[in-house]
Amino acid sequence: MKNLRIALIVLMVLSIPTFFQMLRSGIYSMQDFHLFRLYEFDRCVKDLQLPCRWSPDVGLEYGQPLFNFYTQLPYALGEFFVLAGLSKIDTIKLLFIFSLVGSSVSMFFLAQRFWRKTSSALVSGIIYLYAPYRAVDVWVRGALPEALAFVLYPAIILFFNNYLSSKKTKDLILFSVLFAVLINVHNLSALMLSPFLVLWGTFVLFQNKGWRKIFLPLIGALLFSFSLSSFYLIPVIAESNLVHLNYTISGYFDFRGHFAAINQILFSRFWGYGGSVFGTEDGLSLSVGLIQWALPLFAILVFFAKNHKDRWKVLVLVLIGWISLFFTHNRSAFIWEKVSALHYLQFPWRWLSIAVFSFSLASGSILVLVKKYEKVVCGLIVLAVIVQNVTFFREDIWYKINDQEQFSGEKWEQQIASSIGDYLPATAFQFPFKIAPPKPSFLDGSGSSELVEKKSNKLTYKLNVDTDSQVQFPVAFFPGWGVSVNGQKVLAQPSGEYGLVTANVPKGSHTIVLNFSDTVPRKIGNIVSAASITGLLILYIVRRRSKNAA
Repeated sequence: MKNLRIALIVLMVLSIPTFFQMLRSGIYSMQDFHLFRLYEFDRCVKDLQLPCRWSPDVGLEYGQPLFNFYTQLPYALGEFFVLAGLSKIDTIKLLFIFSLVGSSVSMFFLAQRFWRKTSSALVSGIIYLYAPYRAVDVWVRGALPEALAFVLYPAIILFFNNYLSSKKTKDLILFSVLFAVLINVHNLSALMLSPFLVLWGTFVLFQNKGWRKIFLPLIGALLFSFSLSSFYLIPVIAESNLVHLNYTISGYFDFRGHFAAINQILFSRFWGYGGSVFGTEDGLSLSVGLIQWALPLFAILVFFAKNHKDRWKVLVLVLIGWISLFFTHNRSAFIWEKVSALHYLQFPWRWLSIAVFSFSLASGSILVLVKKYEKVVCGLIVLAVIVQNVTFFREDIWYKINDQEQFSGEKWEQQIASSIGDYLPATAFQFPFKIAPPKPSFLDGSGSSELVEKKSNKLTYKLNVDTDSQVQFPVAFFPGWGVSVNGQKVLAQPSGEYGLVTANVPKGSHTIVLNFSDTVPRKIGNIVSAASITGLLILYIVRRRSKNAA
């Protein structure tokens, strides 16, 4: 136990170079817009729009149902720190730091459980942390949800494997809850991890004579994961046809243009801060890491040469890694064409995450075979991995700015125009190209208006209407938006090329309220999730009382 604690401390100290550059004021350049999404989520929370569905500033301030389709949990986690007084910039950096340190610790405990050696745990944790793709996720792409998913992969497999061996209900519940967390952190990562669970679970179950007794509970656990996530999954399934979701899988985001070449995956030492492009001239590294794939291959050879009892375990892990790499290459295109769910991954090289996970876990096995000079071998591997990859963990450009500067001026305009096609409501047939006007427009008739209140889910206007008029409000229409005139609901419908909320308003002075509320699928999803969480809490309380009574 003492050696375990020392190794864990060493691991955490050795993780510092991966985030040390973040420990200064400001923020680094990244390709995604998670600062902006945190800003939008914060607006939802402060307006009590829970769960958050509508993002008012997306789409040049016409709004879009961003959080109806995009996972919310990374920003919910960040919101705790924002509400505690931390700046949004520092919060995002803290989340990235957690993704790095937390993932190495998570892998450490999984590898310790798998290989039963502290040195194995340390090697797996370092190899997992210092993979080039980890630096790409954090320092180049700024892919916060995917970075956080790396924390969850080992934890999910840990409790999954624990249940397969121990049959304890506690492990099954923790596996189910963590898989639900992964769905709500990064649904694409949950999609990619699922085949790993199937392959690994099949391998373990066929070694287990009582597999029939645990198969159905595992299915039940996955169903419970989905029920916990219903507030997110049911609207995604039921309302995907209400947005132009095809924009997220076509054009630049067509998977066919983003396969990686063998040299990029296995041998290239290229490093850059550009984007993924059609062909093989990508501006960012798509390497799984030389040591990351070579060490597990060496381990297989030695394990089989020695006819070691864990040889099949190592082989299955390495095979999963290579299958994942296969999905990054265009030779797998025939599978991508047939499985439409894969299209939403957009970039086949995302499978590097599963390969890195599987190879890292397998790499720790090599220390199982080392009897003499174990600490020396462990130290040499750790040193080699860090030296080879540490220079990747740094920024391209550092901006010495604060929250106020981040969310104003030119930077604000860039953010509200970002990813404008991702969740454009289906009632719009053209992207907006100018920032939404502050006041509504009179499509016929005339009058004047004053904006009284603007929240993320509610807008209030004072209108003086000269004649009966059709009024178009600067808000993109999406099911859930309703309009009331002096407290009386009126018909709201989309109009114009942007599909804006429009209603008929009679002559006179009126208070107009636009209010965004949940539709039936959203309400059902909320109820199922709430019931699942309540059931989980009741189960916890009952088990706790039973344990105390015993």
